[in-house]
Amino acid sequence: MTCRQFVDGLFVYYEAREASGSGAHRSALEAHAAGCRDCLNFMKTYEATLRLGSQVLASPPPADLEARIRERVMAAIWEDRRSA
Repeated sequence: MTCRQFVDGLFVYYEAREASGSGAHRSALEAHAAGCRDCLNFMKTYEATLRLGSQVLASPPPADLEARIRERVMAAIWEDRRSA
C-alpha cells in the first residue's frame, strides 16, 4: 500500500464505517501505518479531528451567535467603505 492509497483508504474507511465498517480494511490501514510514521501521524490527526468535530456538533451554538456574526460582518463592511 502506498501512502496515497492509505490516505484514500482512510477516507473511504471513515465514510463506510457509518454504514458497515470493515475490520479487514482497518487492519490493512493499521498495518501500513505501523511502518510509516507520516501515515500514522496523519491517521491520528484525522481521528482526533473527527472526534473534536463531533463534540462541536453535539453542543448547540450560543443563542446570540447569529447576531454576533451579523454585527462583525456589518462592521467589516462599514470599515471597508470608510477606507475606500
